[in-house]
Amino acid sequence: MSNSWRALARKCEDRIRGLRDDAWATILNLWYLRLQALAHMRLYNQATVECSNLWAVLESQDPIMDDADRDFDVFEHAVSFELLVFRARTSYYVKDPHDYLDQLVVLRDTCLIRAKDASRGPNGKEEVELWKERCARVGLLMASQLFEMLDFKGARRILHDLSTTNASGAPSAKLLSGLGRLQLEAGDTASANSYFQQSATLHDATDQSRGIDSALLAVARGEWTGAERLLRGVLKTYPDDVVAINALSVALLNLGKLDESVQVLESVLKTSPSTLVVAEPLVFNLATLYELKSSTAPAKKRELLIETAKWSGDGFRASALKLS
Repeated sequence: MSNSWRALARKCEDRIRGLRDDAWATILNLWYLRLQALAHMRLYNQATVECSNLWAVLESQDPIMDDADRDFDVFEHAVSFELLVFRARTSYYVKDPHDYLDQLVVLRDTCLIRAKDASRGPNGKEEVELWKERCARVGLLMASQLFEMLDFKGARRILHDLSTTNASGAPSAKLLSGLGRLQLEAGDTASANSYFQQSATLHDATDQSRGIDSALLAVARGEWTGAERLLRGVLKTYPDDVVAINALSVALLNLGKLDESVQVLESVLKTSPSTLVVAEPLVFNLATLYELKSSTAPAKKRELLIETAKWSGDGFRASALKLS
């Protein structure tokens, strides 16, 4: 696994250039892949410019629609929901969070309108569920952004709305789990516990999500021994769970088990290096643990740099290694 986003971006560009103009569905899918690859490489300015240029073409419709299809609503039938979300995300990339929120609000309202319209169609139930699920995803993006802007009141209001409305009338286990984890970020362990308990009782909840949720709650409460026990149980069945690996390392550190904390992350680097290096917080934590452990930290971090370079690909943030 090379994690080469640069190669993917180039491949998409080559495919786009080689396709006929009327293959607009394939072209737009390739554009989405290319833009995502650019974002993974943190070429945000380039991704933003290319997305803006793409939208200028879509709004004109001339290059991809012949005369017979002039009245075809390209935005409704051709542009994927994921591409619409990416376009909104470009405002975040250029550090304009308010415009990002405005565009997310428009997307959310669009989802609600489409859900209402879909209820009158031949596949009404399935379409309604699809658009309401998309509305919930946009709501989570809005809540995350509000948390980042320290607008906890607004974020919690959105989270409350999400927890009481869903495509089938009740939220999914995955959604409730996500809401609980966002509440943990805000420091509201009581609300997080409530969401986790609701999630655990639903039929679509997994043992993995139940274990992680309980462990994260224990970490937030400072119950390090209980957190260690829960996390080791999760990793016994799901050894590549990045969230559990990181949380276990933190729990061991707070229990005064520095050597074990380092060993947890180093073992992942040896057995599944691609798992570790795609999660920058784990690399950052390992570099920090090296600093805490001994005066040989610079040498250990250089070794980490060499190992990371083998697997990280184009999008890795070098600052996670804390070499400066």
